[in-house]
Amino acid sequence: MLNLNEIMKRIILILAVAISSAIFVFVLWKSQKSPKTISPITQEKPLSVEANKQETEAQYDDQSGFSFNYPSDLKLDSIPSENENQYAHIILKSNDKEGSTEIVIEDTKESSIHDWAKKNKVVLDNATSVSFANIKGQQLTDKNQFMTIGIDQGIIFKIISQLGNESDYWKAVHGDIISTFKFKESSLETPVNSNTESQNPSQSDDVEFTEEEDLSD
Repeated sequence: MLNLNEIMKRIILILAVAISSAIFVFVLWKSQKSPKTISPITQEKPLSVEANKQETEAQYDDQSGFSFNYPSDLKLDSIPSENENQYAHIILKSNDKEGSTEIVIEDTKESSIHDWAKKNKVVLDNATSVSFANIKGQQLTDKNQFMTIGIDQGIIFKIISQLGNESDYWKAVHGDIISTFKFKESSLETPVNSNTESQNPSQSDDVEFTEEEDLSD
């Protein structure tokens, strides 16, 4: 006959086997049921975002010899100027978003950004250094405006975004312009007003933009 200790050992062994079997069946059932909802979601979103970015990007080429990229759903206006000291005046606007981005390139008498800021009462305390197309500049937010200012060889480059209530959107547009702004490989004389040039040829300045030119301070 079996004593009490042997009976208890057999009972414990049977319970251990039963519990192990139950755990194994549960884990197997769980592993077969869960994977169905994972993989399709994580793969499609980055691809669609990248494709959308490529489809909506446009490039602007200016006759002064520079170019930049911007969202193609924006309206771009290149404003003619009778001022022979202004090389470009461009405004980007959206049909459904408040705000705009304005680009002005012109001659300046200020020799540094600090001189320009002082004259225009702009505080540079929180400005950060930035470089675009080898031009060293300053970037700051002032009165709901996000601006990048650069001065080199007597020419000021002003990229100013009116943020409105779409701060993130216009800062992204602004960043795209800065990161893609470049000069053409060939050397081009900066254009002046054609009427003024024909009447006063001696007053036009020979300013050239080249990619190899060192525009750093």
